[in-house]
Amino acid sequence: MANQIDMLHGSLVKKLLLFALPLVATGVVQQLFIAADSIILGQYAGSEALAAVGSTTPLINLTINLFIGLSIGANVVIANYIGQGRSDRISDAVHTTVLLSLIAGVTVAVLGICIARPMLVAMDSPDNVIDLSTVYLRIFFAGMPFMMIYNYSASILRSKGDTRRPLFVLLCTGIIKVGLSLLFVVVLGMSVRGVAVATMFFGAEFTVTKS
Repeated sequence: MANQIDMLHGSLVKKLLLFALPLVATGVVQQLFIAADSIILGQYAGSEALAAVGSTTPLINLTINLFIGLSIGANVVIANYIGQGRSDRISDAVHTTVLLSLIAGVTVAVLGICIARPMLVAMDSPDNVIDLSTVYLRIFFAGMPFMMIYNYSASILRSKGDTRRPLFVLLCTGIIKVGLSLLFVVVLGMSVRGVAVATMFFGAEFTVTKS
């Protein structure tokens, strides 16, 4: 309850700031962790590995933003029921949201793994990096169920005005992800595979911590 913000009573300006600032910080922190991966690859795996991951960025962003948009829709529905005080409908909406995240995550994972290379070919990915890009993209898609569960779970929390816990989880798991990337890339020499596996564990850790 301490993390929830009641938007229906009291000063709205202060509550909007308390709600929005963690969201802004979440976006900044996510970009910092993405930059950390690029730095690790560029320093320890070479320009080809960095280019391979970079060539997948538009497709990954499209996929993630699509489902973030859907999770915002769930956020709106749940927040509406919370405002009405309809606890029975809140429960139904939350369970539907969680089920949708599982179905969407598994569906995207299976499709993404199957058509990763054809999509990269359609995007004219360079021949010298397309093999590495395919490996990265397939491992990334394998972790989509975990990422979907996190995004939809975060939307449920935000519908109650709680934007601080998703930020805290992001900070903790992001630090773990950077550590895993360093281990896999620098110590074990896994190059692109190392960053991809660390990203998949990142999504899994997100899900476990959120649960």
